[in-house]
Amino acid sequence: MNGERLFSLALLVTFTFGALTFSVLALAYWRERRWRRAGVVFPVFTIVCASAFVLNLILQLGAGATGYSAALRLVTGLVPPLMLHLVYSEESKGLRRCGTWGWGLLLFYAASLTGAVLDGLETAGLEVAAPWDTLLDVSPALMFGLAGAGGVAMQAASRREVTPRESRQRAWLRVLLLMMTGAAVMNVAWPGPLAGVAPDYLVLAFFCVSLYYRERLAFLMC
Repeated sequence: MNGERLFSLALLVTFTFGALTFSVLALAYWRERRWRRAGVVFPVFTIVCASAFVLNLILQLGAGATGYSAALRLVTGLVPPLMLHLVYSEESKGLRRCGTWGWGLLLFYAASLTGAVLDGLETAGLEVAAPWDTLLDVSPALMFGLAGAGGVAMQAASRREVTPRESRQRAWLRVLLLMMTGAAVMNVAWPGPLAGVAPDYLVLAFFCVSLYYRERLAFLMC
């Protein structure tokens, strides 16, 4: 088996695992109304990630329809702000200027979604002017990196008291957030197949850490 086929197989396994895991958890949350206890952000994050991995899986299996590609651009545009929102939901009580951070989060949602919509329209056939076209090419990596950097900044600014368990969760998330920023730099500076799939693995890792500390029983059942 050559390197290209091995890489394609690894992608197929990753997208299949992600699609199944996120889909099962999303179904469990919304069928059992567990979002009332968990809050809305994490269940929505689960649904968005399930959609992203399912669309990636469809495209990996050879259904290269433009509609699927455009939909994937729109869905993945929600992933970075939702990841940052999850960090904000954990740290907001310890942030001195919580309102400022909240407005910053809203602006980040707007910027990420605007880039995703334009990217989706371009994938669907809309011509975009050259300077904006270049920006759209790096927009997904840029938003991913900003989410990582923003999450680290929130953790650093937060003054909330944490239990040993919360401290471990924060440490794991900080490592992943820093890796997100590093992966974004790689995608912009040295784009390639390996750098391109790094965000998918980091999203899975971020989800697993968040799920483990929020819903340990559900994590062990996955």
